[in-house]
Amino acid sequence: MSRTYEILDTAGYGGMGTVYRARLRADGGLEKIVAVKVLRDEVRDDADLARRLRDEARILGRLQHRAIVRVEGLLRLAGRWTVAMEYVEGVDLEQAVEKRGPMPVAAVREVVREVASALHHAHSATDADGTPLRIIHRDLKPANFRVTPAGDVKVLDFGVARAQLEGREAEARARGFGSLGYVPPERVGGGGEPAGDLYAQ
Repeated sequence: MSRTYEILDTAGYGGMGTVYRARLRADGGLEKIVAVKVLRDEVRDDADLARRLRDEARILGRLQHRAIVRVEGLLRLAGRWTVAMEYVEGVDLEQAVEKRGPMPVAAVREVVREVASALHHAHSATDADGTPLRIIHRDLKPANFRVTPAGDVKVLDFGVARAQLEGREAEARARGFGSLGYVPPERVGGGGEPAGDLYAQ
């Protein structure tokens, strides 16, 4: 299938990549807006980060949940590894709180419920032969939760996720991942249990 991507604008920045809003055109007149995540210029030649980007696409490709961003494909654009993903309209929780102040308790409960459901799905997911993947996000924080205009919640950025995934390229170290203020004590000491993601919520 022939596909072309037209970059429209910048949607956001992450620890290792830039996310762009793009128009996907494919055979048969298919056209839709997607997000494409590309390694930043300063790290484009970092082999470990390229492996992590490819692993993120493979992990997301195994997950089908309303609160987890969908992957559309793994490809190379202009010589760079790129993950094409579902484009999610809205704002992340960090932006929402900065602009509007604390969220109502009912809204917080709904976000936590959806994120917890997504985490359970990720940790319970299996590969094609039924082997548990035991996916742990490891970088949950308000900036990685997106809320759409319709009130849907999406968990973003599985770039440092840990998983028992066959064909995984990057080393899944327990140390060195997470954001200050959201890293559980046991992960600082080298642990990597699913409860660490619940702590970050």
